Amino acid sequence: MRTSHALVGMIAVLALSACGGGGGGSAVTTCSPSGQTLHVSAQNFAFDKSCYAVRAGKPFTIDFDNKDTAPHNFAIYVDSTASKAVLKPPTITSSTTVYRGTALHSGTYYFQCDVHTSMHGTFIVE
Repeated sequence: MRTSHALVGMIAVLALSACGGGGGGSAVTTCSPSGQTLHVSAQNFAFDKSCYAVRAGKPFTIDFDNKDTAPHNFAIYVDSTASKAVLKPPTITSSTTVYRGTALHSGTYYFQCDVHTSMHGTFIVE
């Protein structure tokens, strides 16, 4: 009887550890708001973070710094289909700009560079 309990316990530990962080799969990305002004940079065809967050019901500002010579933007969509934008600013090349967003409802949104869609992540409003 003890052997079967130990075996069940070991299986449970292994199953739970297989669910933790790391490589593939569809891991949930979370972050918390630290204010209504975000500092976002793009360099080497990547954003500096995979998750950004703002508070719900308040306008926000994105200080966007494109350090690449290729054009980038920071567009926010309702979801990863990128079919309904909540912020779709123009692209910039090798410069900085400020994007201003309107107040959003709480939820998890999706962001991407519209030119290089492999540059993307999670935008949280809480």
